[in-house]
Amino acid sequence: MLTGLNEYWRFNKYEEGQYFGAHCDGAIVDKKEERSKLTLMIYLSEGFSGGTTRFFQWIPRSKTSKRVKNEKKQRNHQPPPDHQPPEEQPQVGGKMTFPLAPRDKETKIVDTRFGERALAYEVVPRVGTAVLFFQEGLLHDGLAVLGGVKYVMRTDVRYERTKEPNDKEKEA
Repeated sequence: MLTGLNEYWRFNKYEEGQYFGAHCDGAIVDKKEERSKLTLMIYLSEGFSGGTTRFFQWIPRSKTSKRVKNEKKQRNHQPPPDHQPPEEQPQVGGKMTFPLAPRDKETKIVDTRFGERALAYEVVPRVGTAVLFFQEGLLHDGLAVLGGVKYVMRTDVRYERTKEPNDKEKEA
């Protein structure tokens, strides 16, 4: 059950050359029965260059390394008609779904400190734009600001664990 926002807002200032490396946001645990699950980030400025926020999908290093080697060998060639990508399930979280990146030459692969990832989505900062996303397992980063100053504020959305009625309560 939703209990509210974390009362501690963080205000970040990024000047030229500053960035936020690839990471997953951690949960804030206030009480045994309450924790954050979502991050709310609001952009407070624009007019700077760079500073895009990127969200990634996991692609195992072994598969992408093999794919890149094959692409180098077969540059400008179409995959054979019987080529089928491995069957995988999209990553789902509530109402937000980032489908797994397609395995074609259009997919942008980024080597992060967590291994190779396919770029799933980019958010170009605009004043007043809010981004709400799951904390657990959603790798993202903030690219370097190339000119100007970027301001962001963020907080956490907290939830209380709902208690399931035990068998005695169900019978009553």
